Amino acid sequence: MNELALTLDIKARGLVDIVEKDILRELSNETMSLNLISKLAKRMADFGLSIEHPEHLEAVYSQAKQKINEENLFPPVSICIGNKSIEFEPNVYSIHGKKKSLDPNISLQRSRKAGYRHPYPSEIFGLIMYGLEYQLSDNLESLYKDLCAENQTIWLGLAFETVGDSLVAYVDPENFDIHNQRQDLADFKYSYLSIFDIEGLPSKKCIDIYDVDEKLVKFLYGISFGDLNYIIKGNNLPIPQIILPPEGKIWPVSRGGHCNSVIGGVCGYGRRESYSLGVKSL
Repeated sequence: MNELALTLDIKARGLVDIVEKDILRELSNETMSLNLISKLAKRMADFGLSIEHPEHLEAVYSQAKQKINEENLFPPVSICIGNKSIEFEPNVYSIHGKKKSLDPNISLQRSRKAGYRHPYPSEIFGLIMYGLEYQLSDNLESLYKDLCAENQTIWLGLAFETVGDSLVAYVDPENFDIHNQRQDLADFKYSYLSIFDIEGLPSKKCIDIYDVDEKLVKFLYGISFGDLNYIIKGNNLPIPQIILPPEGKIWPVSRGGHCNSVIGGVCGYGRRESYSLGVKSL
């Protein structure tokens, strides 16, 4: 390393050593929001760096990543939901700081390679509802805000199939036929299934969660209908919704998407790509 590059790295390290964790996270992901630019410009100038020089920014990005790795500042985040302890990846999957949507098969492969699986709906909703009711730690707060972002969709460890007046919910599904979304592939697998009554409910439309079987509400949200209703009304939230697939299709399920809600609906809408977040039980 030449003297100029070494001097640049020393200045960059001096900067990242004093910035707040939220700024450090953005820098390590190589993102530059307008808010970050305004915060960072003067601080960089204090260290003889300029935000207008790409090589200066590259040095800051590099030092931010190194600091995070050295001090393990953003480890996986854990929370107790119900009677289970769950560990989440610290961030929704991204490449160079930009969230990357994946098809459910690739998302599951990625999660497993990292030692995780797709989250169950009660785990994602459990974290969101906990965040509505209680103060979160910094790392949980960051993930919570990420999950509540507008149009945020996350693959769940779940698939839906409509069979007459019944909804078949496949848990831990894998090997989807993304194009035809049917079950007639021999390699479609799942851990177990649950069946719920959906008599009179339409497919491919947003349905208020108040209109579905209470057993399905408990299955998805991990709490009773009454407790869910208390959280919705207590926080003045829109009613969560659910979308059901048409007869003869198996749809991978994501949280959020077409149904507008802070808590988030369950969307089995034939979606081919969503964002990826891994979890595991502790």
